Amino acid sequence: MALAFNIDEGDFDGVSLGGLSSVVVMYTPGKMTNADWTTALYIDERATQEQRTLLDRILSGEISGPMVRFMALKANFLGDQHVPIAFNGNSQTRSVSIAGILDSMWRESSGLGRPTQ
Repeated sequence: MALAFNIDEGDFDGVSLGGLSSVVVMYTPGKMTNADWTTALYIDERATQEQRTLLDRILSGEISGPMVRFMALKANFLGDQHVPIAFNGNSQTRSVSIAGILDSMWRESSGLGRPTQ
């Protein structure tokens, strides 16, 4: 499973994170409720050291937020890597890729009468 983030604009503690991307990849060998996940973080190579540190803290769940629940299920953390991350898309289709690691595409769909992504 992968969670991909492309930050259009925003900051944390006054440090801009706009224009950066990151991906959390999780392998779940059994039931997803078992705390036996293997997890890795991929952070945009364009990020400065300060931005990398903040993204790592956010994505690892250290700062709180929704990632706390995901990271509570990890048994093995492979660390983070700083890599080129390519996000592409239009109003109907989007994709993210990390060379040799991830190549994923999704389409917008309609659910319950409203567009979902």
